[in-house]
Amino acid sequence: TAAADERVFAIDVFENQSLNTDRSGRGDRLQFMRNLHRWYEKPGDVEVISISSLEIKPSDIIAACGQVRLASIDGGHTEECTLNDLRLVEGILTPEGVAIVDDYFNQNWPDVSTGVAKYLLESNSKLRPFVITPNKLYLTASANIETYRLLIEAHQEFSMSKRSQMFGWDVDIYGTG
Repeated sequence: TAAADERVFAIDVFENQSLNTDRSGRGDRLQFMRNLHRWYEKPGDVEVISISSLEIKPSDIIAACGQVRLASIDGGHTEECTLNDLRLVEGILTPEGVAIVDDYFNQNWPDVSTGVAKYLLESNSKLRPFVITPNKLYLTASANIETYRLLIEAHQEFSMSKRSQMFGWDVDIYGTG
């Protein structure tokens, strides 16, 4: 979904699996690059950062590729990593940016939900939940929620099942029946 003037980045520990404390992946950089070439039209434009997200600051990412409007959080599945990654993404998103947390409802990774909960309960957190799709939670600044809710409703392949509450915020739930 990157526009012509936007940079794309990926952070992974790849073969340095000693940093992958939850064993949530295998860190195969060659396979990642194959997938990048298969699915992305400009793989050479992707900034690949081979480091733990626990060791990088928002300013490092912004220096490498600028602010982002869409971020997928699917790294370490520990509470610490999830909480860190949400704070990291909060610091690099454009004001209209969206963060998508993968595995929020995955029973194999309960710490993802715990990390998100801790983030949402922080008094200074800026991102709010607004949509749930199968295994994903979408967050954005509260000012953007209605705009994105309408866009997703118009373009989502699943029909909306219902609207519910999550940490005091309305969330639209898709694809559950």
